[in-house]
Amino acid sequence: MNFNFETHCHSFYSHDSRMRIEEIIKKCIEHEINGIVVCDHDRYGITKEDEQAFADNNIRLFKAIEFTAREDVHIIGISDNIKKLEAPPKQYPVIDLADKINGIEGGGVIIIPHPEAPVGLFNRHKVSRKNRDYVLRNAHFIEEDNWHSGHAKTVNDVLKRYSNLTRLWASDSHFPDDVGAYYNSCKTDEPPESLTDIHDKGIICHKRLRKSDEWWAWQQFWMTKRRDKIFRIGKKILPVTIQKWFKKIMMIFVG
Repeated sequence: MNFNFETHCHSFYSHDSRMRIEEIIKKCIEHEINGIVVCDHDRYGITKEDEQAFADNNIRLFKAIEFTAREDVHIIGISDNIKKLEAPPKQYPVIDLADKINGIEGGGVIIIPHPEAPVGLFNRHKVSRKNRDYVLRNAHFIEEDNWHSGHAKTVNDVLKRYSNLTRLWASDSHFPDDVGAYYNSCKTDEPPESLTDIHDKGIICHKRLRKSDEWWAWQQFWMTKRRDKIFRIGKKILPVTIQKWFKKIMMIFVG
């Protein structure tokens, strides 16, 4: 079978997304996505009912968290037991995070997301060369292209140096139209239990959406970020009695 999978998706359990589980499932079915990594920021909020909904629609859910390391860079950890590592942002240094994910019961998988972004592992102002090297040697996958953060030019050289790493393209989905924008595929006899099962199966990266679609989704993403910031400010300075009306008004004008 051809196994199509997306490796970087957020849901409404994450602080920067409003996408509900049923919307993710609907888009997976529409775009023939067979597996998905839902990796909300610093928490695993997916419920048993959510997990069953994915299973009922024959979509392999890979349980994950996108951790914010102490150095303020992001690392995606995947494991059936990933919730055991759930912690507030900046709880773990990057090297401890790599050890904890790999050492988790049942084994873990590490994806290095958007490595050249401000919150990426390659930000030399945040992570030392020694610590970066340690994470790279202990990771499994790295994002060469991220639909929101763009192309990481240095990944080709990194892949030559670290044979343990496999390239991926990631949608970094925050909205329904993001799901499946970038996805990966490989040939396999049956849906894999873990991403390590397809680590060496000749993964092919795909792009589904056009640049014009990307521009519009990016505008939506940053509009939501601005709106959330306004909500947080309003919550701090406005009386509780009028916060609800303030939020309704801002939803009309900001989206």
